[in-house]
Amino acid sequence: MKINAQEKEKPRSSLRKTKRRARRIYDRVPRKISTSSVSHAVSQRSSYSSSRFQKSKVVALFSRTPRWLIQVMRDMNGDDPRLICEKSLIVADVNPNESRLSIPFNLLIRNDFLTPVESRIIEEDINKDEKMGVGAILVDQRTKIWGVILKRWDVNNGGSDYNLVCGWDDVVKANELKHGDYITLWSFRCRGILCFALVPLTMRQRTSSNALSLC
Repeated sequence: MKINAQEKEKPRSSLRKTKRRARRIYDRVPRKISTSSVSHAVSQRSSYSSSRFQKSKVVALFSRTPRWLIQVMRDMNGDDPRLICEKSLIVADVNPNESRLSIPFNLLIRNDFLTPVESRIIEEDINKDEKMGVGAILVDQRTKIWGVILKRWDVNNGGSDYNLVCGWDDVVKANELKHGDYITLWSFRCRGILCFALVPLTMRQRTSSNALSLC
């Protein structure tokens, strides 16, 4: 069977578009530190994390890296995937007036996904009214890419939440997310830049995974 030359070109064209989108996002991500500082921070992350944080008590149900995320990391020259959170979306997560995804500390599966420099930026923001946050990239399973900012907010019960802001509402609309949807959130690195991958899960996927966990 003969394959039209234009059809053969479609996957390559799609990949080129994905890479061009990634480059545009890189250019828009707020730069808080120099490239040399990022490289140094990445090299220190493992030792810093082990000495600063205790192992999370949250047990992951969906710990296998999705195939599409592996492919996205290959296309973007990314690495170091880490499952950081699983949660059901609350009303505020999908409220366009809020435009943010809350990531409560008590739901973190891993809390070692930030470099020392990024952690310092977050900590220095705590007592500021205007928080800078850490610029990042978010990608979904359709390889759409958004620029977002990670910030930390203290909550009324004395705890703290991370929040993804500045672009989250567009993610909600594009993925048709709604209250009660179950998601997993992954982090990875691309050219030293913090990236997140959003994985919405269907009820069938949740039921299948829960059944396997009981075996």
